[in-house]
Amino acid sequence: MTNKNHSNNPTPYSYWAVPNKLLAGEYPGEQHPKNYLRTLVSKVYSILGFLSRPNQGVMNSDKRIKAIIDSGINTFLDLTEIDELPEYEHKINAITDSHKDRINYKRMPIKDRTVPEKEYLKEILDFIQEESKNGRKVYVHCLRGLGRTGTVVGCYLVRNGFKGEGALQEIYKLRQGMLNAWMQSPQTEDQIQTVINWKD
Repeated sequence: MTNKNHSNNPTPYSYWAVPNKLLAGEYPGEQHPKNYLRTLVSKVYSILGFLSRPNQGVMNSDKRIKAIIDSGINTFLDLTEIDELPEYEHKINAITDSHKDRINYKRMPIKDRTVPEKEYLKEILDFIQEESKNGRKVYVHCLRGLGRTGTVVGCYLVRNGFKGEGALQEIYKLRQGMLNAWMQSPQTEDQIQTVINWKD
């Protein structure tokens, strides 16, 4: 299932939107134990991840976060809403002690399956651009790395030279190494149109 060209992605749940600068993917923390469906889906993803990359073992939350940090990421940009998912910043802090770089965590929430106001989306893109300008590597994520993440990545690609349709095609190509590559990103028609029509 894993595309050989995408084996440099740190996890089967992520992809380099901009090589060694902007990594995109799904939420790296644990699911709410009482959310049985999400927990089950996450367990299935862990098994599929193991089957696609047995040398990495089963990728629980700690392993995912460590793999992301080990790839050079030093800023986590969380697009999920407060209380949508369990916090994982404490896991970053536990791993950070063994890294020379300080790891930044920033939440810029977007409601699932929606598009934020244009000015707020520009703030998110500005944050990524500023981190990159300062030599930092950003991991941007939502729940599954599809809708909110795809919208942000698509608009970021447009800001940096792609045409809207071209940005969507690029996301499709880049995601081919992921376990959920068969799923559309961005997800909703509003999100897709936001990327196609994006202008700063």
